[in-house]
Amino acid sequence: MIRYGAGSMWTAKRSNGVTSCTNGVFGDPSYGTRKSCQCYPDTARTGDTSGDGKVTGSPAPDNAYLIRVPAGGARYEVDTCASSTNFDTYLRIMGVDGRELARRDDGGCSGSNRGLQSKLSTPLLAAGDHWVVVDGWSTRSGRYSLSTNLAPTQVQTSRGSCGYSQSCASGYTRVATTTSGCFWWTRSAVCTRIV
Repeated sequence: MIRYGAGSMWTAKRSNGVTSCTNGVFGDPSYGTRKSCQCYPDTARTGDTSGDGKVTGSPAPDNAYLIRVPAGGARYEVDTCASSTNFDTYLRIMGVDGRELARRDDGGCSGSNRGLQSKLSTPLLAAGDHWVVVDGWSTRSGRYSLSTNLAPTQVQTSRGSCGYSQSCASGYTRVATTTSGCFWWTRSAVCTRIV
């Protein structure tokens, strides 16, 4: 996965080869700033919760993995969809303070593992340390293959109408103001959001 941007505004796309780090490929996630590319390999871990201790959630034993979310924050796709997973899994994303940020029981997987395995798409996570917890439904435990990958994201940019107020629509963040296309005494806001 390659992410492109600056500060807290990044887009991310999956690539198997050479990719140009340009607005033309990724869109412009951070209007008017110098941007860079960062590469993140897909990661997979295998484990077995049988006989292990408890981190959180149901009475089932579980395993936890630390993930470091890069500067500017990111979204992740986390799953136990692999055929080597042999029990009813329950996924959680936790802050290091112990607060649950997202969870998923059953579903999201495709093919023969779409029943009891779990796939979780996280909300935008703040930069810093977080936990991915592989739990079991009720008291279930067993072998699993956990995939933790940066999620593809895209930044939408919109421009407000010309005027004296440079506000953005709900869900958008103002990243700049511009006089382009407006009368000299008015401006418009350049607004972005991650989708």
